[in-house]
Amino acid sequence: MAKTRAEIQREYRERKKAQAKAEQARPTPSIDPLMRNPERTFAAFLKEREANFMLPENLHWIGIELGTDLTDERPKLDRAADWEEMGLEVNSLTVATSMTAILIDAAKELAELINAYKIEEIDRQMQDASPVKKGQLEALKKRLAKKTSHFFPVIE
Repeated sequence: MAKTRAEIQREYRERKKAQAKAEQARPTPSIDPLMRNPERTFAAFLKEREANFMLPENLHWIGIELGTDLTDERPKLDRAADWEEMGLEVNSLTVATSMTAILIDAAKELAELINAYKIEEIDRQMQDASPVKKGQLEALKKRLAKKTSHFFPVIE
């Protein structure tokens, strides 16, 4: 059976979305000429604030171990050669900047999956629900349709 125009368009959008996600997952070079010769490195800056730097502890709390020490001038990366091949200098600032972008993308992806799961579960429960329960589920589904905004400082 031939695909409908809507199916073809949906598949096209899904391919474009997957391609955009794949491009976002790779760190992109952002060489700022003003940051070429700073007085102190980002690693030194972090060392001064290490007592208040909660990222490793927060990730540990949810079972993610941060194997990269951002207070090292040149953090150890398994894929350092790939970074250099892409024109990225492996230093604390570029690793932290890339880590930020990747963590944001990962959070968006996880939020989308949680949202889709909850909506599917609501739809399943609505099939056998009483009118009162259906109203409650519809209200929850309406709240889940909303988007949230999270604001971060500019780091480019």
